[in-house]
Amino acid sequence: MYSCVPLPEPIVDVDAFLPLSPREFHILLALAGEPQNGYQVARIAEANSQGSVRLSPATQYTNLHRLVERGLVEEATDAIDHRPAGRRQRYWTLTPTGLAVLRAEGHRLAADAALVAALDQGGAR
Repeated sequence: MYSCVPLPEPIVDVDAFLPLSPREFHILLALAGEPQNGYQVARIAEANSQGSVRLSPATQYTNLHRLVERGLVEEATDAIDHRPAGRRQRYWTLTPTGLAVLRAEGHRLAADAALVAALDQGGAR
């Protein structure tokens, strides 16, 4: 008799997702903690970017749906909704791939920032 052994998650080449746009990066960053609704995502992204990333509802949901299609974000089905009965609020969360891509993009941006810092210190180009 054969036993069923679950297959490991497929290995994803996170570099294939890079670079992220600033909006994509800040949406993923906003979702790095707990699940958030769309309004919360927009507010967190704006705060984290010091106002440089502003997400209108149309832009935000276009980007969220693109991130869902790419497997980086998913709708959180277990998030607590504090709205009155009958009014559903959608919450979003990172997938494991989304978290890996966010980390890779953070490292990529940090490496770029280090190059700029070296220039500021009189380093070679």
